Amino acid sequence: MVRIPTIMDADALLDKAFGRARKVKGAKKTKAINKISTVKQVMNDTLQKYVKAFP
Repeated sequence: MVRIPTIMDADALLDKAFGRARKVKGAKKTKAINKISTVKQVMNDTLQKYVKAFP
């Protein structure tokens, strides 16, 4: 039997992504780019995990 993971609602997913992006450090110029990249990566990884878990 396939075990489907608990799905976060949109607010929880955004909180997770932006919370992780808040921790990004670096030079002022690259910091914004790295934050956006982190948000994209967290959301992409989480949503891909959901898609792969469904039968």
